[in-house]
Amino acid sequence: MNAAARGRGRSLLESRPGRTATVETILFECLRERCDALGIHEGDRLVVETREGESIVLRTDDAHRLRCPADVARFVEVR
Repeated sequence: MNAAARGRGRSLLESRPGRTATVETILFECLRERCDALGIHEGDRLVVETREGESIVLRTDDAHRLRCPADVARFVEVR
């Protein structure tokens, strides 16, 4: 059963380049703090630009580019 069928969003890590994702939930408090430092917050709309090594490059609505490590993106649920 996939994450959507279980009632959960998909992981930011699963988002394909070129797609827009809205951050629904950052699963763990320690990752909320790390995401805050990266500039990623619940409710943000992000465009996945590309993957570079072990990171995902994201663009915010106001055109800022962010680099999110895969080990963080895995626990960020998006729709």
